[in-house]
Amino acid sequence: GGTLVYNRRQTVVPDAIVPGITAGGGAGPLNDPTAMLYVRTSDLAPVDPNAAVCSLNPAVNPNAVDTNADGIPDTVVDPATGVQATSALQLPGCPVILAAGAPVEPVVLRANAGQCIQVTLRNRLPAVAPDLAGWQDTFWVVNRDLFNPVRNPLQMSFFGNNLIRPSSHVGLHAQLVEYDASRDDGLVVGGNAAGGLLAPPGGAKVSRFYAGDLRHEPVAGNNPNQRRFQIVATPVEFGATNLLSADRVKQPQKGLFGALVIEPAGSTVTANTQVPDGQGTGAATRLTRAQATVEAPAGDAGSGGTFREALAIGHKITNLRWADGSAIRNVNQPELGVEGAEDSGHAGFNYGMEPSWFRFQLPPDVPFGNAGTPNSYGSIPNVQALYANALVDAEPNAIPAIPGVSAAGDPQTPVFRAAAGQASRMYVLNGASADRDGTFILHGHLWQRDPYVCPGQGDLGLAGRCNPNEPVPSRALGNNLQGKWMGGEEGMGHVYGHWPILFGAGGTGAVTGDYLFRDYAPNGNRNGQFGFLRVE
Repeated sequence: GGTLVYNRRQTVVPDAIVPGITAGGGAGPLNDPTAMLYVRTSDLAPVDPNAAVCSLNPAVNPNAVDTNADGIPDTVVDPATGVQATSALQLPGCPVILAAGAPVEPVVLRANAGQCIQVTLRNRLPAVAPDLAGWQDTFWVVNRDLFNPVRNPLQMSFFGNNLIRPSSHVGLHAQLVEYDASRDDGLVVGGNAAGGLLAPPGGAKVSRFYAGDLRHEPVAGNNPNQRRFQIVATPVEFGATNLLSADRVKQPQKGLFGALVIEPAGSTVTANTQVPDGQGTGAATRLTRAQATVEAPAGDAGSGGTFREALAIGHKITNLRWADGSAIRNVNQPELGVEGAEDSGHAGFNYGMEPSWFRFQLPPDVPFGNAGTPNSYGSIPNVQALYANALVDAEPNAIPAIPGVSAAGDPQTPVFRAAAGQASRMYVLNGASADRDGTFILHGHLWQRDPYVCPGQGDLGLAGRCNPNEPVPSRALGNNLQGKWMGGEEGMGHVYGHWPILFGAGGTGAVTGDYLFRDYAPNGNRNGQFGFLRVE
């Protein structure tokens, strides 16, 4: 019943008259009332805690059962499906809301290398998913009048974004980890379509993954007339990977994506960082799981140990609306529809965005313009202030200064915090985008392109260098003595996962201050894809 807020400021953007068009403005917050989120069940609360359907008391809820006969009801049975649950929150009959202080960000799940993972995905979407018309475009893939003999190639009729309703069936597709694709893929493709991979509205789906590599080896002493194999499991520390939705057209636009992080074996994770409540006002805060401290047994080749972890989960196809519910146009809107579906939508990290047009109070579809062209991007007199907190800290509902949490005017996108010199990792993912790739940069820091090692090995005398004859090399993250160093990475496209970024916070000098990270490519940067690493 709410709306997902991507930027909570109530900045007013006036209309702009430019040659040939009137670019329409509006007012924040920038939001999507039809958003879809993956949310941990533990982050939910009943709308009415006293409702009978949400009670474990058999005197109130006839579906509550004392399964272990200890006099304490511990199970609720859904009368419609027969599903048993240890909490009424797990049942579709109990109306729920997001709990106060729970994260509002793409869901982050974590497991350790070598663990078996079981995820129960419950679907609370309505049978007909809500949708609103917008300016988002789709690629010219399927032509609706291909055989029209008089069609104009520039006026062809396509299955546009507004003609496609998002699916109400949900899945959870994991990357890199091992699973049985016929049962646990979370994506209906080819021969796995009959496996019950998706959760229908009101239903649930259990998926199982293995955090490592599973390979089949022949069993010694096979009978010549038999072929027998055994499964050999090898733990692998993958770092962060995308969790993706089953509907690859509309669900990603609405925020249905997340992250699965495979930590070093034996890790413990402390996720207790508070961030400003991007959905509200004032000095309220929420928990974030996109920042955490990980403690793991230290290994050789720089593997394991204690480090600060941050996840920047990108989205470049968001269908935004003004506060009054009207759809927000794309940047360079007149060009879209001729060639430019890859540039439609708006961009950010972790359900936050800081578009340049919003920060400078310009409608997004004004012309780019040359320097001094009225009402254009070229007319911005203080463009050097784009990333400065002072540019927006006087705007209504800007992020306030909260001791230990935020500085006045902090962006709505992530502000990651780490101690100077602290061993740190940043994972950059992209769960939703069109085809225009980006280039990620983190100012003041360098990192290895491929920090993959094999603890306990040392091929060619290099500690951690993987033996090329090993069936499963690269089992952990660490200091790859053959890895090249870099300060940026191109190709940040859909379902993209950056090489894990391992660094000391503040660079080689452990210098405190704010370090900008962003999409260096103009489109993502202009549309709001930047944030800070705050080294303290």
